[in-house]
Amino acid sequence: MQKERLASGGRGSGTSRASTIVLLLALDEERNIAEVLVDVAVHFPDSDVLVVDGESRDRTAEIARQHGAWVISVPNSLGHGGAMEAGLLFAREREYAYVIRVDSDGQHPTAEARRVLAVVERGEADVAIGSRFVSVESAYKASKARRFAIHALSLLLLMIVGRRFRDITSGMVAMNANAIAHLCAVNRFEYSEIEALVIFLRSGFKVREIQVAMNPRQAGQSSFSVSRAFFYVFLGVLSLLLSVFTRAR
Repeated sequence: MQKERLASGGRGSGTSRASTIVLLLALDEERNIAEVLVDVAVHFPDSDVLVVDGESRDRTAEIARQHGAWVISVPNSLGHGGAMEAGLLFAREREYAYVIRVDSDGQHPTAEARRVLAVVERGEADVAIGSRFVSVESAYKASKARRFAIHALSLLLLMIVGRRFRDITSGMVAMNANAIAHLCAVNRFEYSEIEALVIFLRSGFKVREIQVAMNPRQAGQSSFSVSRAFFYVFLGVLSLLLSVFTRAR
């Protein structure tokens, strides 16, 4: 897929010497993103930060630049998948050793993201996922719609690759350079958490799910409704079916 990219801001120019880049996808998050970026600076002081902005109508991109982040603007029509793909291509092209993604709405405590990344840095996994539900005693309260989507997609993944994940839609994920490069090399890859897991597992990457604490959304309202849950499951099924018939490279 061809994408128009505009990178601006950042803590420097040219190829960064930082080994890690923190990736945030953002759309109209001016009420949350400043606090998130302050926390990122505390827990990832030696890392670069990239915000992929999907044509926000507010000051999201401006605030991100003010906090020293790189900013890539992508058309909103590309959706979550296109934004994530742009971020991974940025990380690969600049040869970062690790990428860690956190949500721009404040739901992902950066201290927890630091723990997830550490698993990959220690070589215990190529990919680590921050999960709200590994422990049955998790205090996180998800909506019924979200729990339905997670449960349905987890069962589908279990049927296809023989392994179950408790929080299959989690956006808190860390990858090493090999995992990043592998996803970027897959032709016609439209990023979804589910399809990425299938690709990683079929290609022999070590994937771990780590129990983390997550926060409720800091400001604004989540758009995850019952209708969106069914739509998300539908997209997940299509993604998994495509993965079944597409050989992972």
